[in-house]
Amino acid sequence: MAWRVGNQIALRSASFLSGVVLARFLVPGDCGLFSVALALALALAAMTILVSVNDMGVILGIVR
Repeated sequence: MAWRVGNQIALRSASFLSGVVLARFLVPGDCGLFSVALALALALAAMTILVSVNDMGVILGIVR
C-alpha cells in the first residue's frame, strides 16, 4: 500500500511540475489549449484515484 501511495504522489507531483514548466514556456495565446489539456489531465487523475480506491476494495467495504 505504501508503494502504491508513493507512486501516486510521485505521479501527481510530476504532472504538476510539468504543468508549471509548460505554463512558463507557453505564450498567452496557447493558454486556452493548455487549460483544456489540464482539465483532461485532472479528469484522468480523478478517474485514476477512483479506480485505485475501487481496487483496494474500499467501496465494497463501504457498501457492506
